[in-house]
Amino acid sequence: MALPHARTFFSEPLATFFVLATFYVLFAKGTQRATAPFLAGVCYGLALLTRLDSIVVAPAIGLYICLRAIEQGNGRFDLWHQKVSLSELATVVGSRRFWAGVAAFAIGPIGYVLFQLTQNWLHFGNPFTSAYADQPEGIQFRTPLLAGLYGYFMSIGKSVFLFSPAIIFGLAGWWAFGRRHPSLSFSLIIAVVLLVVFHARWQNWAGGWCWGPRHIFMAHALALLPAAGYFADWGRLRRWLFAALMPVAFGVQLYGASQNFIDFYILYFRTPETLPNAYVLYSQEDLTPMRAVAPINDSIYVPQNSQWYRYWEMWQLGYTDNLWLRLWNRARGTEPPIR
Repeated sequence: MALPHARTFFSEPLATFFVLATFYVLFAKGTQRATAPFLAGVCYGLALLTRLDSIVVAPAIGLYICLRAIEQGNGRFDLWHQKVSLSELATVVGSRRFWAGVAAFAIGPIGYVLFQLTQNWLHFGNPFTSAYADQPEGIQFRTPLLAGLYGYFMSIGKSVFLFSPAIIFGLAGWWAFGRRHPSLSFSLIIAVVLLVVFHARWQNWAGGWCWGPRHIFMAHALALLPAAGYFADWGRLRRWLFAALMPVAFGVQLYGASQNFIDFYILYFRTPETLPNAYVLYSQEDLTPMRAVAPINDSIYVPQNSQWYRYWEMWQLGYTDNLWLRLWNRARGTEPPIR
């Protein structure tokens, strides 16, 4: 998914990189010394600076800091069989070293908050006024949760399994990964659930006309990490599955990166009345004659102008926004003029 999204706003891959770096530093260095939590906090502050919705994973990161401290204190968090004892938790939380690590981690996010409040005050005259203030829809969470979840997992327009097939390996590896790294696995589960539920309720949950479910890009990467557990036992069957699925998964992203999403928007997104129409399918009220035409690429709607076939049509019209494909067509003398 990073291939096509590195060509759009780039904020999703960059914020995801910083969140992954946050987890990595805590995993590799722990919390015993303040330098590691400080570095992790700087990474997380940069994630917030890149995309404010990175705040959604804050509870998962906070949980991992606690569980990682328990692990380093010779405690044990067993995701499958055993709970953390209250005495272990009290010992860790009551230690000076733990709170020193928390304070060191907080420096990065607090620095971001101060910077953002200053920027808001300079740009809008009020530190608590956001950049959404000039948009009519504002900040709303009005999408029915089940509708958003259906779109993210089952729809042709935004399903993570269609737009990121490699995520299947991550889901298949959760059990083995959780047994080996229980605290990290549990924290990642919390992060993924928070991201998906939060954005499923967002009024623009589908992320517009970009390739795939843009807003939960971070959830893709976090859910893919446990693939390490799936491939830890690298048998013949798993080699075959990898060899069969990964070319398909890579081809999906290459196809998504083959066109300019702005060209797609100009050609198709502004024609909602073009048959077949796309209508909202949230409730019975949406099935009345007064129902509104929906944005064409949002996922719970009747499919209209799907990227899966419209990108191919754009190729036939001469649109190709991938440099290597364009040079290949030019070398073969088959580059069509844009019609």
